[in-house]
Amino acid sequence: MESENIVRQRAKAVEFLIKNQKDTYLNMVHKTRLRLGMALGFSPRVTTLAEGILNEVFSDIIDGTREWNMEKYKLVQVVWMAAKSEVSARIKKEKRFVPAQTVSKADEDNNKCIDDLVNTKPEDIEGSVDAETIQSYCFDTILKGDDDSQIILDEMLKGKKQKQIAEYLGTTPDEAEIKIRNIRRTIARQIPQYMLENLPKSLITKILNQT
Repeated sequence: MESENIVRQRAKAVEFLIKNQKDTYLNMVHKTRLRLGMALGFSPRVTTLAEGILNEVFSDIIDGTREWNMEKYKLVQVVWMAAKSEVSARIKKEKRFVPAQTVSKADEDNNKCIDDLVNTKPEDIEGSVDAETIQSYCFDTILKGDDDSQIILDEMLKGKKQKQIAEYLGTTPDEAEIKIRNIRRTIARQIPQYMLENLPKSLITKILNQT
């Protein structure tokens, strides 16, 4: 059981993030809403759902249900990775309860698993997958369970350089370089080049340079 002192420290950190880092918090809400909206459709309910997911993550972090190594990770890093995981779980849960008769052929095509798309011919894939879908696949499947790699990829997608990522993680540039290289290779091996072309140009180059 978590000590009262640790719980108080976590609670204060969460309170500081929400009250004193409003731009960061609102950005989290925005990105969480986007991920939900792309899968479930945009509506006022999705915004409420996004806020609810973040509040649940905050509560889990405070009471120790969700692990946070305060010496290794910043609160923002832990919250963002946890939110992505919760969003994926919520999307699967929501889709599980959609009545079968309401699912059209178009919906089936749009929900086609990216694992199937990997084996689809390049000429047949246009319009079936976009950058957000590929990014989600990288986080939720390829790098699933690897918090360090997910955090680094998230920083890469923000355009951060190797030195900046090293400083953010509190590691040396050499250690960051090794981790970044491994992430690039892992993604490049599992996603065809013609699908990577949907990603931001700067990231495509970084990944393909490792193949």
